[in-house]
Amino acid sequence: METRRRLLRLVGASATVTAIAGCTDGGSGPGGTDESGENGDTAGSPDGSDGTDEADLGVQGRDLGESVTFTNGDNELRLAATSVRLTDLLVGAEYASLASLTPEDPWVGSDADDLFLLVELQVENTGSTTYQQPLGFRFETAEGTEHERVAFEEISGLGFAFPIRQQYGQLQAGAERTMWIGFPVPADTAAGRLVADLDMAAFDPEPEAWALDLSSVTPETHDFGTLDVGEGATVGDSSLGLRATVRNVREETGQFETTYSGNEFEYDAPPEGEKYVLVDFALENVSTRQLGAIRPYKMTLRGDGWEEENASYTADDTYHRGTYQGLDPGETKAGILLYTVPADANPETFAVEMTSHVTLTWSLN
Repeated sequence: METRRRLLRLVGASATVTAIAGCTDGGSGPGGTDESGENGDTAGSPDGSDGTDEADLGVQGRDLGESVTFTNGDNELRLAATSVRLTDLLVGAEYASLASLTPEDPWVGSDADDLFLLVELQVENTGSTTYQQPLGFRFETAEGTEHERVAFEEISGLGFAFPIRQQYGQLQAGAERTMWIGFPVPADTAAGRLVADLDMAAFDPEPEAWALDLSSVTPETHDFGTLDVGEGATVGDSSLGLRATVRNVREETGQFETTYSGNEFEYDAPPEGEKYVLVDFALENVSTRQLGAIRPYKMTLRGDGWEEENASYTADDTYHRGTYQGLDPGETKAGILLYTVPADANPETFAVEMTSHVTLTWSLN
C-alpha cells in the first residue's frame, strides 16, 4: 500500500496563499465550509500552520477556499480545496449502464462500514508548461491514520465513469479545472488533513495541507426505504442518474383489453387458478448522457415467502428494454410489466435492482 501511495503522488509544494477566483466562498459541495480567503497574498509556511487552528480540529492546515501556488522554476500550479462531501457509495456508469462503487469493493479494498470522503479541488496552471493533472494526495485523520486516494482514473479504464469531475489527464498552460478526489474513511472520522504532495512532478518537495472539519458534514446515503405506489426515486444525479417510478399496480383475473400495433384486442385470461399482476413502471434518464434502461429481469414481484420474475407480455404498452435501447438525456421509458401468480397470492412489494448496490422497493399493500 505504501509503495502504491508513492506511485500515485504526482505533485508538493512551496506556498503562496491566495484566493482563487470563484473559490473564496468555500465551494458548493454539500457540507462545504465557507471561508473568505482573506489571507490573500500572505506567504504561508510549508506545513500550512497559518490556516485552521490545531486546537479547533486537532489538525493543522489551511482553510477551505485558500489556494497554494506550487512552483517549479518559472512554472506555477495553483491549487485549492473548496468543499467536502461524505457518501456511502458512488453512482456512475459501467459502459452504458448505471453502476455503483462502495468502499468495500475490490478496487477500493476498504471496510464495509467506511464512507467515501470526496474533496472538491480547483486547479489552475498559471505557468507556461503543460502538466499532468495532479494526483499526489492523501488524507490524514486527526488520530494519525493515513488513507490513500482512490485511483478513479484506473477504474475508468475498465469502463467505469463516475460522476466525479475528475478529468484526469493533461492540464494545459493557462487552463483551470474543477475535480473531485476521494478517500475511504471510517464513518466516525470527525477531522483530518488533505495533504498535497507534488514532489514527483519536480515541484518543490514540501507538502501542503488543508484542514477538513467533517463533524458537521451529513453523509449522503442511498437507503431509500420503502416507497409507495406513485412515488419515484432518483439514483445518481444530473451527471449520471436514473429516476424510477411505479405509477400504478392492478390485478386481472380474466381477459382484459389492450392494443397491439394500434389495434384493440383481448389479452388472454391467466391460466386457471392464477391471476395477473400488472405493474405500470416508468424510468427517466435525468442525466446529461445516454444511459441504458433497466432490464425487466432485474424487476421482481414479491409476497410472503415467494418472488416472481415478469412473464412475457406483448402489447403496445409493454415495458421492455429492447436490444441496445438506451435512454437519451431527459427521455422516459414507461410501460407494463406482467406477472403471473396464484389467484390467492398477496403481492407485497415490487423491487428494482438499479445497480449492484442499490435496489428500490415499493410497498403494494
